[in-house]
Amino acid sequence: MNNQEKGRQGEDRAAAFLEAAGYRVLARNYRCVYGEVDIVALDPAVPEQTIFIEVKYRKTGTRGNPWEAVNRTKQQRIIRTSAAYLREHGGMKGQVRYDVLEMDDRKVVHHPCAFDASGMRGI
Repeated sequence: MNNQEKGRQGEDRAAAFLEAAGYRVLARNYRCVYGEVDIVALDPAVPEQTIFIEVKYRKTGTRGNPWEAVNRTKQQRIIRTSAAYLREHGGMKGQVRYDVLEMDDRKVVHHPCAFDASGMRGI
């Protein structure tokens, strides 16, 4: 299995995790000139909030946490990409939230509000 297939499989698992938690997935792998967002979703607990989710996978036993790969440059790309998504879909109708979903072969950890336009929060 190549890296692209592994990534797709990880994102399938992430989307299933979110849907099992009650989230409604609006888009997967949204792309524009600024970059890509893995998952766009709505949380039923906060329906007026659009959530942009970065999925990070690392094989169990590798060094470091998957979320560490979501550095400031990656965050800025996600923020610009989310703005393009909102423009394409009728503008912002509420709040925006940026989450990171980290996973390995055994577990999935969801980090709501992982960062905002000013930078990384304490994950």
